Amino acid sequence: MKKILVSIANYCDPEFYSTVFSLWDQAKNKDSLYFSIVSEDKKEYDLSFIPKEQLLYRHFDLSEYRGGVCWARNLATQVDVDYDYFIQFDSHTQASLWWDILAIKRYEKLNTNNEKFIIAYAPADYEIRSDGSINFNAASKVSMYGSYFSELVPGFKFPGYSVLEIDKIVRSYWATCCYLFAPKQWVDEVGISGKESFNTEEFALSLRTYAKDWKIYSIGTRDVFHNQSHRQANGSITRETLRPWADGRKEFYWKHVEEATNRLSSLMSGSLDVSKEKSYNFFKESGISTKYTEFIPDYVSHIIVEPRPLGLPPRQDK
Repeated sequence: MKKILVSIANYCDPEFYSTVFSLWDQAKNKDSLYFSIVSEDKKEYDLSFIPKEQLLYRHFDLSEYRGGVCWARNLATQVDVDYDYFIQFDSHTQASLWWDILAIKRYEKLNTNNEKFIIAYAPADYEIRSDGSINFNAASKVSMYGSYFSELVPGFKFPGYSVLEIDKIVRSYWATCCYLFAPKQWVDEVGISGKESFNTEEFALSLRTYAKDWKIYSIGTRDVFHNQSHRQANGSITRETLRPWADGRKEFYWKHVEEATNRLSSLMSGSLDVSKEKSYNFFKESGISTKYTEFIPDYVSHIIVEPRPLGLPPRQDK
């Protein structure tokens, strides 16, 4: 039976416990799952419903900034267990019944030509109602994929997304990180850089995946659900308050963003681990402006995009 390494990174997310419980509770082949969890939080949760031999729960307090989501996701891949597949979720996720075997079946059904590929998409939405119940028929009822790249500015703006039809399969160029399913070979060859910041994470991962000759596919599903709005039952938005850009770690967060964003220009221009040719071809095929394959000094300050999500440069809270 194929084994799955389940990666979850948490940063003070009030939905973290329910995410882990949902994924465990709704899985069919529980004995084939190994949960690798990296959590920075005020509270350490009791996850003993997962057998201890199937759980690596690394809890950290909030005394320092350690590197954000990519640091955590990179650490979650560092395990001393054998597995066949890797799957990554956000800490605000709810699962449908038998999501685990559905993930493997979808991958193996696609794997007819033995090509190198991963599956990545933004899951269908869910919302938390004011009474605490969950609405699984929120804005996007089926998963979405990154599809519009002409206006994308790497590190400053994400691609536009399109909603898929159920079971529709499309080639994508965007490694959406809230649902990413891959064979272990991808982890070994590409993996997740622990140096990236929130704003460079998905672009750098997409480029590196392409550069190592891996394709990305997206599939229309309702296998799992993602709280896109981050709204809680009391009306609060976790992205506004429970993130390192909104708490005592903000100075360290923005320093990291500056370093990672400037390094992104070096990556795109062929000075790091991706060749200039591979980078140019990625930009050309995906439809992103190829001007970014030329090095831009002080890249973190070269443009202001409005409106922009929280946590993206240039810094707004000064």
